[in-house]
Amino acid sequence: MSFLSKPPVTTSFTFGVNEINCLKKQCTTSSFNKITTFEVVIAHTWHSFVKSGDLPLSQSLKLCFTFSFRKKMKLPERYYGNGFVLVCAESTMKDLVSSNNLDHCVKLVQQAKMRIITDCSLALIISQVRQLGLEDVDFGEGKPFHLSPYAGKLFCIFLPVIGDPKAVRVCISLPKTMEGKFQRYMREIENWDKYEYKMPIWARM
Repeated sequence: MSFLSKPPVTTSFTFGVNEINCLKKQCTTSSFNKITTFEVVIAHTWHSFVKSGDLPLSQSLKLCFTFSFRKKMKLPERYYGNGFVLVCAESTMKDLVSSNNLDHCVKLVQQAKMRIITDCSLALIISQVRQLGLEDVDFGEGKPFHLSPYAGKLFCIFLPVIGDPKAVRVCISLPKTMEGKFQRYMREIENWDKYEYKMPIWARM
């Protein structure tokens, strides 16, 4: 896609418990209790991203993310290797933007967990590292007060929020031309409390 070749900017959004619950309630035909925080936040992020791109309605789009299979398989005791695979959700632009609720995107994410893919062309790839315990790492100067990735290319990563283990920080780089629309769509949540966090300059270098 042509917009992916344009210079990226980095922005982030923090979703607390209130925002996450509001997102779950937008899934009108899905069971509220069966939707995980990861599923609803990744669906909302994908939904906002594709609506910001001004793509043809016939365009097929993909969302790729890693999924842990540790609970699905009986791994040997004391196994310390990787336990995840890359999975992909796919839909047309028309189906992704035709509804204001997140049902379609959430269902695609849930279905993708059951599949393994190898082709990630035309895909938004999202990584989640918020449950790795990075916020508790101390290299001798105390625990971190902020976590962010190196913003070299287009990326989207879910980070922990220091002091709030139930919150999610979505850190994403995207073309400058998409930034304004993306921020507006990401904030389209009832009772949105805060705040668009701009990554400091030193983290973008």
